[in-house]
Amino acid sequence: MSPARAATKAAAGTPARRGGAVERATDAIRDLILTRVLLPGQQLIQDDLAERIGLSRGPMREALRALSQDGLISYSPNRGYSVTRFNLAEMTQMYTLRDLIESQVLRTLPEPTAKQLRALRTVNEKIKNPDVSVAEAMRLNRDFHFQIFNASDQQLLVRELDRWWDMSMSYMVMGIGIWAERAEMMGAAHDNQIEAWAEHDNERLVELCREHRWVSLKRLSSLV
Repeated sequence: MSPARAATKAAAGTPARRGGAVERATDAIRDLILTRVLLPGQQLIQDDLAERIGLSRGPMREALRALSQDGLISYSPNRGYSVTRFNLAEMTQMYTLRDLIESQVLRTLPEPTAKQLRALRTVNEKIKNPDVSVAEAMRLNRDFHFQIFNASDQQLLVRELDRWWDMSMSYMVMGIGIWAERAEMMGAAHDNQIEAWAEHDNERLVELCREHRWVSLKRLSSLV
């Protein structure tokens, strides 16, 4: 669970059961989408998911409802639940929203601490490992960016970013999966972003992240 999502639940006073079976079901389904075991457009059968994850139908039903509210999965009366599928126009809108929100968050960042910079470099060194799986690279990439976002005091915006990243993550994995040199290229892009924040050059950081983001969308444009 991301720090932003955890903070949201803590602030909302989430019932304890959300920390149990329902949360495990939610995280398990999200992970199946992240690793592309469940693909965009694929129908979700509650009994099959319950058997795969090892939980009863009750928590599974609540998890599906929660994920549909986040936009990660969709519901229709005739078909039931399915993994949300986006076309290119929708993906472009999603990345435009991310650009607007992320840029505002990045512009408000304080000067980083030495501890924050060390943490970012540690994550990025793991990303640079060419033997890292696509799914793990995706998790590390998210961790890297949300360590930066969470340094901002614009936490309402960060929570909204958390939702948009969730909605697009299956496609982001697909883009990384066809990126043969992902480790070297992503690591180099992150090094530049770390340097910009270390110098507290937030406008440069905004531009570097914007370039990083639109390169990602360009890769995806031939796949959706």
